[in-house]
Amino acid sequence: MRLYGFILGILTGLYLKISIALFFLIIWIIYIIFIITKKKYKRYLKLVFKKKFIIIFFISMMISNIYIIYLEKRYNDFYKLDGEDIILKAKVISNKKENDYTYEYIIITNTGRKFLLYTRKTNNVVLEYGDIIYIKGVYSKPEGSRNYKGFNYAQYLKTKGICGSINSEINNIKVLDRNTVNKISTFCNKLKQECQNRINNLLPKESAGILMGVLFGEKTGINEETILDFQESSLAHILAVSGAHVSYIVLGVVFILKKFNVRKRCAYFITIFILILFMIITGFTASVTRACIMGIILLFSKILYRKIDLWNSISIAVLITLILNPYAINDVGFILSYGGVIGIIIFGKNVADILTKMNLNSKLINLINITLAVQIFLIPIMMVKFNMLSFNFVLSNLLVMPLLGVIIILGFIFLIISFKSMTLANFLAIFLNVFIKFLILIAEACSDITFLNIKVVTPYTFTIIIYYLFVFSSNYLYSLYISDYLRVYERKILENLKRIKIKKAITIIMCIFLFIICILVILKKIPKNLKVNMIDVGQRRLHIYTNTRE
Repeated sequence: MRLYGFILGILTGLYLKISIALFFLIIWIIYIIFIITKKKYKRYLKLVFKKKFIIIFFISMMISNIYIIYLEKRYNDFYKLDGEDIILKAKVISNKKENDYTYEYIIITNTGRKFLLYTRKTNNVVLEYGDIIYIKGVYSKPEGSRNYKGFNYAQYLKTKGICGSINSEINNIKVLDRNTVNKISTFCNKLKQECQNRINNLLPKESAGILMGVLFGEKTGINEETILDFQESSLAHILAVSGAHVSYIVLGVVFILKKFNVRKRCAYFITIFILILFMIITGFTASVTRACIMGIILLFSKILYRKIDLWNSISIAVLITLILNPYAINDVGFILSYGGVIGIIIFGKNVADILTKMNLNSKLINLINITLAVQIFLIPIMMVKFNMLSFNFVLSNLLVMPLLGVIIILGFIFLIISFKSMTLANFLAIFLNVFIKFLILIAEACSDITFLNIKVVTPYTFTIIIYYLFVFSSNYLYSLYISDYLRVYERKILENLKRIKIKKAITIIMCIFLFIICILVILKKIPKNLKVNMIDVGQRRLHIYTNTRE
């Protein structure tokens, strides 16, 4: 319940732009007065609202709301310096990223503010990870959405904790000290750079970019066309580190340690340490953080001989992520990563039961079950974020998932061997390249099935609510039918449904009707012959709507 309050507090601060602390204080006073004056209702209030629940919910909501309001004010105060010269001392916390005309770095000040630093490529001096620098440059605030429901660059940078950008000439940058980052961070950074260099040297450019995406979630080496192919074929999750990657790491490390006769508990502690290193290497992205935290909780449960609760583990992961950066709630990776896991938890069991009744192969059931459960939950989210409804997810994931496991395992083996023998690594690179080419080919082929990819307009919030009400209620009713152990009220619900067959039939028909209406409203299909040309010249924008039939 602490998590629900925390998330609600963030959302009210972000979108309503109000502080709810005073509001909750008034509600709390009214609640206490009501209990004092109406003692006879006290027993019923306790049944409905537990005091502990109310206190935790309100306090967590107030804390997160006050915190997000403070962060918003902090960002907005700095945005007022747009276009002005600023002088600051900062630390370089990223490696050089090469753009067309500039080098790009991420820097952080002593106060915790992060900036993008741009310097011209004509300068010979290159900054390094861990440098302490003194800068004089021009600050630029990030732009918001330039078009209705368009990409909001300012919100995107907030999910990374970045306040804006600084453009500076290299002669206005003075290096005060080098190698000031702690040894663990330095080791992780050098290890990632070394892995990237070996991948780039031993694999073709396209395959190297895909492997970096699969192993580390690094997409900078992948061209936009390939990324679009993966999105349209419902395979975008392949290029973001997920639970599958973490499970392979955990199983691999534990297996190797067992071969060296390391005790089980000790092996689990070492694996936890490696997962923490992996989070540092990948830059604590939302999907990696979620997968690794849940993996760490699982390992701790084994160490303590406790049964793991999936809802508790995912709640802890969400809470940690949002405490570190509340703006992560707007990150697409965060939403898709946690949404996928929630979909598996809620719908996975029932989808598997339905597939089992179809007498399908058990391995096939496992593959289809996870894919369907995830997609049921993510359909509205994909429509809101990408304006795309893709029905090729079953086919694409059936073809890719077995291949993904091979690429992940072979990719990590390839990297480990490359530190020992470049000759053997070069030999493995031949097979690895073939598998990656197959992966790209599948993504391209599935994205070319155009009739399965429907572009839609953003659905209304009401429509999304109706959709989730339908799928959740249908899932719940099906759970009642297949469950052997029911609570008293659940038994009564089931008995009433079985006794009143007419009402049951009417309910089913109404649900189906509602679902059809919901789909019709959601699928406001964008005509294929409609084109919108947007010409942006800075101060003014021109939209030209054309229809190819006319």
